[in-house]
Amino acid sequence: MITFVTFHAEVPGEDIEQSTPLDQNNLYDYQQAIDLMFKSVDKFHSNCEKVILTDLDTNVSFFSLDITVQRYPVDSRTIMLSRLVSQLHFLKSHEFKSDIVFLDSDILVNDNIESLFSQEFDLALTVRDDKEMPINGGVIYISKRNKEAVVAFFEKLYLLYTEKYIEKSQWWGDQHALADAINWQKGSQVDPGNIEIDSIKILLLSCDIYNFSPDYESDLDVYELKERKVLHFKGPRKKYMNVYWRNYLHLYGSDDWEQEKSLLKQQVVELQNERLNLKSTIKNLQSENTELRRFMKSKVNSLRAENEVFAKNIQELNENLKKNIQELNENLKKNIQELKDDNANLEKNIQELNENLQKNIQELTENLEKNIQKLKDDNINLKKSIQELNGNLDRSIQELNENLAINIQELKDDNANLKKNINELKDDIVEIKKSNFWKLREQYLRLKHLFINDK
Repeated sequence: MITFVTFHAEVPGEDIEQSTPLDQNNLYDYQQAIDLMFKSVDKFHSNCEKVILTDLDTNVSFFSLDITVQRYPVDSRTIMLSRLVSQLHFLKSHEFKSDIVFLDSDILVNDNIESLFSQEFDLALTVRDDKEMPINGGVIYISKRNKEAVVAFFEKLYLLYTEKYIEKSQWWGDQHALADAINWQKGSQVDPGNIEIDSIKILLLSCDIYNFSPDYESDLDVYELKERKVLHFKGPRKKYMNVYWRNYLHLYGSDDWEQEKSLLKQQVVELQNERLNLKSTIKNLQSENTELRRFMKSKVNSLRAENEVFAKNIQELNENLKKNIQELNENLKKNIQELKDDNANLEKNIQELNENLQKNIQELTENLEKNIQKLKDDNINLKKSIQELNGNLDRSIQELNENLAINIQELKDDNANLKKNINELKDDIVEIKKSNFWKLREQYLRLKHLFINDK
């Protein structure tokens, strides 16, 4: 018995990377494809198990009840890496009481493949003539004879994928990892046959038999494809999957085959006419492409000539720019040196000014102290002179008073002339006082003036 396992999980449009088979322009009806794939399995393997590996949310209720659904956490942004993880989880949980075939959803089984598992191998891979990805991961055959070896191979495959091809987690990374897992050297030819890697027995099968992709211009001729065990309708071929099933596989082995044969031939003729029209269109497009190539070649040559002129101008500009930069650098260095010299001279001048200023301040301070001391001395002398003047004035007044008293006495004695003499004496006294006062005032002002000048 064989367990056929496929993987499908819905991928939101915003998670789809451009230029991958998941690009929205390449989407197709996965529900119909998976249904046809399992119908083709049942066609040639009545006693088999069918399993879908999917994420936690994708609706698979529309499939028949004999299909087992196993759900795992899946990151839609890394869909192919998630498929490998789901396959590894399945292998670890599988009891290995049956052989296993991992299938892409765009595959039709075209014949019974039970005899393949009579050969001695742990797992089988399909190889093709491709210098970048010589192994197609769309079909993997696993024998039930050695679970440990198979699990070890898929664990190694996971490590290679995550360590070297994590940037290709949405597509193609698995096929690069498969090539590395069998120690493939890039660019070398991989031929069908038996190999052993890390004690794991691996059978390499030809894609022409066990994972065949019809040519884009193929007529899907029954006689051409009848020797192919597994048909892989990858890429744009998906539109022919239903055609092949409807017009051949579902009729294969039935009593109605001869009756349907004429209809099949008619449809084949229609398809051939469609291919002829397509070839004609392709030829016209190729002719237009040739003209376009000529135009583009002429345009490219023109652009190259302009580019050469542009490159020459850029080179001249670069040379002039380098020259100008060099001159600017030299002038800048010269100016910097001059500024340094000026700065040194300025510092020297400032230092000299500071020294002269300190010297002048010291001299002014000393002169000021001398002048203050001189003023103090002059003030003492002035006080002394004033004191002497006051003493002289007091003596003069005392003498005047004494003389006045004598005169008063004499006046008393000489009453007859007293009034006359008194008046005359008063006049004399007044004049004497005025005279002495103005003399003293003049001396005082002269000393004050000297004091102010000295100060």
